[in-house]
Amino acid sequence: MRTLTGLRPTGQLHLGNWLGAVRPMVAMAGEGETFLMVADVHALNEGMAPDVLRQNVIETVRLYLACGIDPQKTVLYRQSDLPNAEFATYLMPFMGVGQLERSHAFKDMLANGKEANAGLFTYPVLMAADILLYDTDEVPVGPDQAQHVEYARDIAERVNHRLGNVLKVPNSILQPDVPQLPGLDGRKMSKSYGNGIMLTDDEATVKSKVAKLVTDSRSPEEAKDPQATVSLYMRLFAPEQYEGYLAGGMGYGAAKQLVAQGISAELTELQQRYAQVTEAQVHQVLQEGAARAWPVAEAVLNRFKRAVGLLT
Repeated sequence: MRTLTGLRPTGQLHLGNWLGAVRPMVAMAGEGETFLMVADVHALNEGMAPDVLRQNVIETVRLYLACGIDPQKTVLYRQSDLPNAEFATYLMPFMGVGQLERSHAFKDMLANGKEANAGLFTYPVLMAADILLYDTDEVPVGPDQAQHVEYARDIAERVNHRLGNVLKVPNSILQPDVPQLPGLDGRKMSKSYGNGIMLTDDEATVKSKVAKLVTDSRSPEEAKDPQATVSLYMRLFAPEQYEGYLAGGMGYGAAKQLVAQGISAELTELQQRYAQVTEAQVHQVLQEGAARAWPVAEAVLNRFKRAVGLLT
């Protein structure tokens, strides 16, 4: 059973990345094969300066290792070191324009002022290639990312319908035990929105950011909405006080203080490990990860190319 996850190299990871993607990957390591991709080709759509992109890859891997990713158990590799982009080109004829136009990622990026370039438009095809190139069985996703796996499934089924049993059809794994953690403003947590708590934030920064958590007009005595932003943070970072908070009698200021303390406690040990990871270690891990991932990708790529007539 092979599980795959990928995140763009922003140079930082926020709590949503950690809870929704990295921590489940750490927990699953050893149960089967786990692949973790640093999606640097996807990052080109963001227009990063070359030096920034290179440094972001390094910092992202440092954070992965600090979060507990063990490169002996998890194949950790850089997207551009493998033929993902080449494979995406071959998959283009199997994706409809209408599907691309309905892509949540494309519509969200346009809504947030991103340039409507071809990379953003075809983003789901490259993401499908990222999944299908490694004969992936399962992809852990949050509710907002399930569409990407569905698109990968659609492409695989079209390829198989036309050419035979060529590509493995992947499944998505929703994380029911972890609520989707919103940003401080209630929207999806994202570095581009500036509404996230980063894993490298110090205690003072965490406290300042948590103070900005959106609240409603309920009085301290009233029962609280379990789906409210503060409630979701309380459930994760102050679980012992969570039920009492929901029942009423606790103000938002006190709740935010507990949340900030809980987050800082979680991040302290992680940040200590992060400080110990060197750039040389990162390069070695990525080199070894690419060497382990390459035979899998090459086998799938050649199988597909033979099926469509590009190889004899």
